[in-house]
Amino acid sequence: MPSFIDKTGAQQEVTLSADIFRAAHDSDQTVRQYVNTQYPTCSETETFVQMLASEKMFFKSDPRHGTSSTPLRTILDPPISKEAGNTTSTSPVQSRILFPAAILSLVESAMMTDRQSPVTAFNKMIAITTTINSARAEQPVLTYSGLDGPEQTRAQQISQLSLPAAMLTITAADRTRTIPTYSLGLAISDQAMAYTSLDLVGLAITRQKEIEMFLRAGESVLDMINGDLDNGQSALTAVEAKSFDALVTADGTISHKAWISWLYSSMLTRRIDYVIVDSIATAMAIENRAGRPVVVGDNPSSSRIDTVAELYYPSLAANVKIFVAPSEWGLPANSLLGIQSNAAIAKLVNSSADYQSSERWALRRGEAIRFDFGEVMYRLDDAAFSYMTLTV
Repeated sequence: MPSFIDKTGAQQEVTLSADIFRAAHDSDQTVRQYVNTQYPTCSETETFVQMLASEKMFFKSDPRHGTSSTPLRTILDPPISKEAGNTTSTSPVQSRILFPAAILSLVESAMMTDRQSPVTAFNKMIAITTTINSARAEQPVLTYSGLDGPEQTRAQQISQLSLPAAMLTITAADRTRTIPTYSLGLAISDQAMAYTSLDLVGLAITRQKEIEMFLRAGESVLDMINGDLDNGQSALTAVEAKSFDALVTADGTISHKAWISWLYSSMLTRRIDYVIVDSIATAMAIENRAGRPVVVGDNPSSSRIDTVAELYYPSLAANVKIFVAPSEWGLPANSLLGIQSNAAIAKLVNSSADYQSSERWALRRGEAIRFDFGEVMYRLDDAAFSYMTLTV
């Protein structure tokens, strides 16, 4: 039976049931967070980890303390208790209840430490992440009285006791988004169960989830460019680099004039600070653009009588971050997707997908386990995007 040190310093035993998954879901928490909240401890080790240790569930081998990563058979099919009068043991039930939460916690921890992943870099461009406990979400729609957004909406003179003119209306249910649920499966034979440990399972699932999130991020970018009827997104209209500079006459090339003019275009509605490019060749085309200013044999800080021009307006992003999309994403050749990161990409996460699936397999005596998750990414504000092609 799981045990922990309570806030008074006494050791307590807890009997868990499958209802803990539903309770955690209703509290908008993970099982780990819910356990730590419901059973406070005075120890430096959180309650959830104490309970795992009391059930002999160890993720990593620790030679210093003589422990090794726990085999799955110990958790999913442990030996029956030999105590007198006992024909069954509560240990299998308790360990199987903790197992899904433990695996999900291990996967999340492993994903957080992967700082070099393209998915981690891409997630930094997401403006807002909203977690809901449903597979459907109603997106509020902002409608300005002006035809082209807030910049075309002016304040109006008002007389005494008159109502102000409504510059903005917010309505719901005008656009409903469906969050698809995806599933990863785990199957293990009885023969292999005794030799398969928690850390091996965690690493395998983490790797699979990394690949899944990697490809899903690429699919989301393509949907933002090409449109997605399921999300109510139309395709972005591409502008050509040569429309900013007639001297751009070859595919895959860009001039400094075209680059700066593109960043400056629609400056009142967006300020591009991230650019997603299809390949390293396109990134190098930006780096080696024709007409890029360079310092050759000059010292602007010299004491001679001179003045150096400094751009005061428009305030372009000082350092535009270039994200080179992996080739597996399949972005169109010679493409640049510019975004204002704090208003461009939104992410919806269905928190109920995880816990409903966990509840289904928490007490299953079989060797087949499923991991469900649900999320979708879409364009939050179309005005925060600009799509340019270097194909002439």
